[in-house]
Amino acid sequence: NGRSRGRGLSFRSRVQCQLCGKSGHLVDRCYHRFDASYKNIDAGMSPSVSSTIASMLQAYVATPATVADNTWYPDSGATHYLTNSASSLGEPLAYNGPGKVYVGNDTALPVLSMGQSTLSTSSRHLYMKSLLHVPGITKSLLSVSKFTKDNQVMVEFYPTQCQVRD
Repeated sequence: NGRSRGRGLSFRSRVQCQLCGKSGHLVDRCYHRFDASYKNIDAGMSPSVSSTIASMLQAYVATPATVADNTWYPDSGATHYLTNSASSLGEPLAYNGPGKVYVGNDTALPVLSMGQSTLSTSSRHLYMKSLLHVPGITKSLLSVSKFTKDNQVMVEFYPTQCQVRD
């Protein structure tokens, strides 16, 4: 049935970060990936290789100015719906909560306003209530837990897709 049992080695424990050398994560999730002052203490790595790696990592940094993307990305760790597009909000309202949202690398991004949005399917409308307008976010994030509660649906994840079920 695809489910594992027991306490065997997981995929996470077998991977090693190419940046910091620690096990349990890859460079895309590394705490140090945007820290320009971080120095990996690896005597075997030449400065040119280190510089090349830093350049490659910088190439993966996206900003709202470089990414025009109307896709909503399901995020099982997000507590709120987030968008960098003011046009995604139906009727923007003043936001009375904390003025910042913290993202995965501990960066604080300001929240400008909030509103609602709708995703329409062939069978029904799905609502995103309390959608936050965060201009600094690079992708529109759909909070899976909030989405399932707001719409009384389930989200199933598969290797190449996810599906919303009533």
